[in-house]
Amino acid sequence: MTALPLHHEDSVMIPASAERLFEFADVHASLSAHMGQPSWKMGWGRMEIAPDEDRGKSVGSHIRLDGKILGIRLALDEVVTERNPPQSKAWGTTGSPRLLVIGHYRMGFEITPQRSGSLLRVFIDYALPGSVPARWLGRLLGRYYARWCVRQMLDGAVSHFSDFMTVKEQAGAAFVEALTEALVSANAKPACIPNGSLATLWCWRAGLRKIQDACVRFTGEHCCTTSGRSGYPMPSC
Repeated sequence: MTALPLHHEDSVMIPASAERLFEFADVHASLSAHMGQPSWKMGWGRMEIAPDEDRGKSVGSHIRLDGKILGIRLALDEVVTERNPPQSKAWGTTGSPRLLVIGHYRMGFEITPQRSGSLLRVFIDYALPGSVPARWLGRLLGRYYARWCVRQMLDGAVSHFSDFMTVKEQAGAAFVEALTEALVSANAKPACIPNGSLATLWCWRAGLRKIQDACVRFTGEHCCTTSGRSGYPMPSC
């Protein structure tokens, strides 16, 4: 494989054990479901996912993707290069992939157990396409596609495991999201807030995604309260 100089990663908290999360993510179609669903970012096309007899669940297993995007036929062959249940897995392109805005790539995920679930980190290392026209297109759109692809994988895991949350957990998560939006709009200072039966979160002005990341680093038994500049009332613990 050629050098992969470009990188993007993102992470999210999932309310599930590392074992359950790995079982879901180990099925290639689970994280790559967005490839088989037509959308404007897929040029209203879709890719068929065809794993070999090992179904992508062993090192050396192959997964074939084939389809059309913007009327252009695309095809690639992925091979699993790393699999360490329930911590991590990685796979990458082999041969000569026919892609539109990126070239060869290596993707993977890492799972870190946390007090309230597991932290799922998804990453992609990639290169621009080799041909001149595609390389020009890749410079314009490659990084956006990489971000979208990683985010779609994370959102797929969040959506899957949200179906297994208790009513209390769903209510707590909804409360935190609603309060976060109010705090961000009020330009509030950082504060700790309770999240139902989930771990205590450390609020960041940057928004909900920052809060999800900070949750991993600042969980604890105690929390503090500070009011925003607008005087928005903060709940106490």
